[in-house]
Amino acid sequence: RQFGPGGPWEEGGLVGRRSGSFSQARAMELLHWLIATVVLGANLYNYRFLDGAGMYNNIMSWQLTIFSLHVAPIVTIRCLGLLRRTELLLCPCWILLAWLFRRGQRSLFSLFFIFLEGLVAMCILEPALLDALMVLQALISFGFWGGIVSVSASPDFSFLPLDRHLRRGWRHMLASRKAQRCLLHEFVGHFVSQASFAVVLLLHVGRCPPLAAALPSMLLLVASYVACVVAASAAVPPHELPYNL
Repeated sequence: RQFGPGGPWEEGGLVGRRSGSFSQARAMELLHWLIATVVLGANLYNYRFLDGAGMYNNIMSWQLTIFSLHVAPIVTIRCLGLLRRTELLLCPCWILLAWLFRRGQRSLFSLFFIFLEGLVAMCILEPALLDALMVLQALISFGFWGGIVSVSASPDFSFLPLDRHLRRGWRHMLASRKAQRCLLHEFVGHFVSQASFAVVLLLHVGRCPPLAAALPSMLLLVASYVACVVAASAAVPPHELPYNL
């Protein structure tokens, strides 16, 4: 039957189902691009802020969170379903743009991120690697905010201006523009960036990461990061670590 109930020209028929599937797929694609734009924009903001704080001049820029901030945009571009030749065009453009947002810093620590981003642009994005990156985003965000809340309750220890502002109470946070800017930066750098990147990965993979399967890859990522940091600390004066331990 061509035009009866359930026929291809009815809403519930073949054409209707195909049209609905196409619309849903189109909406998901637009959502994917929108969240990818958030990832890219948030990280450009992060690069400019970190450069303004002078962090790319020293090993303080080699914190695990900042490594993740430089990996995220390249992986995001590669998760958009583009042709490989398009990816190979866009990734170098992003690497150049990210370097320009660091004002072309030529320190070893800044130039290393060009190498790291190039490596991520060329490597195979195995599902286990994407799972590990998803789990890592949650650990970075929850670890940071849990640490900030804990430290803000301690009168004797501080590691960021934000915890000192929080220690003075919410009335101070509401009244102080400086405290609000500090909170906004950390919100972008330690929540928006991680959450949006995790959503991009989730949309690409199509499932939540199995923790048991992701753990070995995540441990390998962290071990590789530690090896890079320790080697740089041993080789480059003044032989410091990116964390004040």
